[in-house]
Amino acid sequence: MPHERDAAPARDQSMTTPTLRDLQPGRLVYIPADAALTSPRPLALIISEATPSKSAPTDVWLNGQVLRPDGSNPLRYNTATVLALLDKLTIAPPGLRQCVATACPNSYDTIAMYAGEPIHPGWRMLQRGILGGTNLCPHHAPTVVTPDGTFHHAPTAMERDTGTITCTCGALLYPRMASKTTPVVRAACVLAYGTHIHDMTPQRTP
Repeated sequence: MPHERDAAPARDQSMTTPTLRDLQPGRLVYIPADAALTSPRPLALIISEATPSKSAPTDVWLNGQVLRPDGSNPLRYNTATVLALLDKLTIAPPGLRQCVATACPNSYDTIAMYAGEPIHPGWRMLQRGILGGTNLCPHHAPTVVTPDGTFHHAPTAMERDTGTITCTCGALLYPRMASKTTPVVRAACVLAYGTHIHDMTPQRTP
């Protein structure tokens, strides 16, 4: 079921304390300031790897894509390795899908949707292409494609070596990655596209 723009942040809905088995690649985990032993601030990660600490069974090493503390996308691509207290972490439901637009809090739960709960009208997904599978909420979807199917801000090509994305509007989107990152990291391209959609969306009431 989608969470509307005026709803509580995603981390307040169906959040649970994870076990090591739950910390699978792709899951969204929230790390409060008092849980991150190697970071003085709260943050969220989309996990790429999680391993238990050899020195303390209650600690876990997490590596992944850094998000804002509320779980929304940052303005640039960044990864981190964090040592954290397992029992102070919270993790989002495995089916949570968030809008690609930078700082957008809207999301929906695919598991609830497949169980029969209705999905809010207006959600769109890029079905194919270089960023296929990217989700757009009812507030940001009209920026990308009109009801008649005309695409205004959709990725059409990506330069293999740099990740530079060409948008249908003619803009070139430059993902921010380490200079020696090879191959191109798709997550960085998604974030660059999300920033573009955020910037191109009119300030309208959702």
